[in-house]
Amino acid sequence: MEKNGETGCSFSRWVKGLSWETVQGDADKWREDHPYVGKQVIKQFGNKLYTGQIQKWMPGSKQEWELWHIQYDDGDEEDVETHELVHIVVGNTTNIGTTCDTDNNAVVKPNTRRQQKQSRPRQDNTGRNAKKKNKCDNNALHNNKNKHGRVDPTRGHDTMRSGQVVGQIHTTDWHLTRFLEQIEGETKGTLEDGHCLRRSLAKLWGIQPGQVINKISEGGEHVIKHGGKLQIESDSTWYELIQHRPEHWHNILHNVRANCTREEWGGDNEIQLWAYITQTTIVVTNKVGNSYTIYNPNVHEIPTMRQTNTLQEMHDQLKQEGREPAYLIYNGMHYNPIVHERQEELVLSEDMPEWIAPPPKRKRTEQTQERAEGESEDDEAGHK
Repeated sequence: MEKNGETGCSFSRWVKGLSWETVQGDADKWREDHPYVGKQVIKQFGNKLYTGQIQKWMPGSKQEWELWHIQYDDGDEEDVETHELVHIVVGNTTNIGTTCDTDNNAVVKPNTRRQQKQSRPRQDNTGRNAKKKNKCDNNALHNNKNKHGRVDPTRGHDTMRSGQVVGQIHTTDWHLTRFLEQIEGETKGTLEDGHCLRRSLAKLWGIQPGQVINKISEGGEHVIKHGGKLQIESDSTWYELIQHRPEHWHNILHNVRANCTREEWGGDNEIQLWAYITQTTIVVTNKVGNSYTIYNPNVHEIPTMRQTNTLQEMHDQLKQEGREPAYLIYNGMHYNPIVHERQEELVLSEDMPEWIAPPPKRKRTEQTQERAEGESEDDEAGHK
């Protein structure tokens, strides 16, 4: 089968080194006649790295990526496509981002063909539709199961049709990784469609993303009804915006893509409002830094930031106070929920919490007068 469509992009050239222009024989069967068979791979599952070796491969087509069968040192096996392999094969020094090193400024994204994979399914003996590798110290969380051993789609990973987890953030900060080990926590993959924050909150509360959007809309109406606003957001336009989301947003489901624009992404405001609606302390950890942010249920407070080496201390303190925190992780573009075995069930109430007015602000004239009186007293004391 012939391959064409040369882009000149560094990613394209690297992938070209993995595939052959012409494949002789049956292209729907596993083969071992490729120079990359035998190469080593390193891949992260949960919070651990696992090494393995490419055992065999299957040629691709214009509609499908090449398929590579990996045997890991611990005995597990996995089939990955080329766009996944380039991330984990040892010795890959190519930058597989979205930019090219040519003058024509062509752009190739490794995941652009995911939505094009509508070709005929391969034979059952290929393993393309086999279940992907699920491993995190045999933790039932990684298999999308709840504490009772039943599969829970609202709390598990978002996946591709093949079963491959999508949009999962892996921790790199040592303190954060250690903290997740202590609470037996794991990040859960969410679709990268712009609704990742709402999907993450929905997984933590065991509901659908559309329900989160609906509740946030109600929360915005509730706040405005009482003549209030979040301390972190004073613009009335935002409150109007969240109350008038597109109608189909209220029906968004887990694992079903519903793209939105960057301007429609969720952020700090929605996290703070959700903390108030649920009366829950929400902690957002940061993959790319050594800090985390605490959003308390009090809408009249500003979120606070701390260093990750205080995570365990903060967690223990909240638990001692009888408060069950909810955790998210953010990598600068994408959110995941952090689900852990020791977490008590988070339940969403149908009613909005009681509105508490902010403390009255002292008038500027009174503050100026008190300051002037204090300075006068200091002057008198200095003359004595």
